[in-house]
Amino acid sequence: MTLGLVFSAPAIAMHERGNVTSAYILTFLSLAYSVTVLTAWCVFVFALYAAHADKNSLIPVLIWSYSVATTPVVVLAHYDLRRGVQNSGTLAFFTFFSCIIVSLEIFTEGFSLPTVSSIFGSVMFIALLILLSDFYLARKSR
Repeated sequence: MTLGLVFSAPAIAMHERGNVTSAYILTFLSLAYSVTVLTAWCVFVFALYAAHADKNSLIPVLIWSYSVATTPVVVLAHYDLRRGVQNSGTLAFFTFFSCIIVSLEIFTEGFSLPTVSSIFGSVMFIALLILLSDFYLARKSR
């Protein structure tokens, strides 16, 4: 997630200089990077664990994959919130929400990589839009 600083550090500088368009573009790239990394991580974890599940072990495997997918997000959100970064809670919430939806999908329909990827992508895209609107509204309130 540190590579996201490649976009966010210049975005802050552009924001301070008053170059709003460049700040929005760089903020979008930074947030899109974070959302993409979280989505790829969660899809990878669910794909890895779903490959080892059968009918008898599906529920424990889904709970296990949920905890493996969300634990790094919780830790990162905790440290970010302690440093004053407010948006990490939003990303964590949408990651939890998408993991629950994917778990229900796998439980009812079975694992399908395109379906799981599209569910994660859709929910996390909504998170991206909310984070961008939060950045826009914070900029407008100053």
